[in-house]
Amino acid sequence: SSSSSSSSASPAFDPKVPTVDSFHDHQRCYSHLTNIEVVRAFVLQWLCSFRPLVDNAERLLSLCRKVLGDKLTAKMLRATFYGRFCAGETQAEVDHTIERLGKLGVGGILDYAAEGDLSDEADSPAFSAATDASASSASASASASS
Repeated sequence: SSSSSSSSASPAFDPKVPTVDSFHDHQRCYSHLTNIEVVRAFVLQWLCSFRPLVDNAERLLSLCRKVLGDKLTAKMLRATFYGRFCAGETQAEVDHTIERLGKLGVGGILDYAAEGDLSDEADSPAFSAATDASASSASASASASS
């Protein structure tokens, strides 16, 4: 019988939930955002289209820190790029973002991001072992998929 239950973990199709094909429906995709968030998304995407800006991002960030200071630069980044591309700074913020996007049928992959200067660590045995293991793993994955 076609009505038998399946053991698949996939949820039942719900036409109200956006699918990958519906991302061309801009009203559906952006309806959960405020007007300010839509403008921010547009401006950031537009800024990221300028190669010289992207190529010199670290220098510009360093200049911002020198001119504006660390605190004001951090506030500016949270309100712009970080606010647009990161799920949050705390577990509660990340949980809220995942829940909000999940209600829209949008999943994601969460990566932990931490900034730091790796120049001193690049020469350490632990760094070398980690990068060698990562390269071996990527090589094995590529070989397995061939």
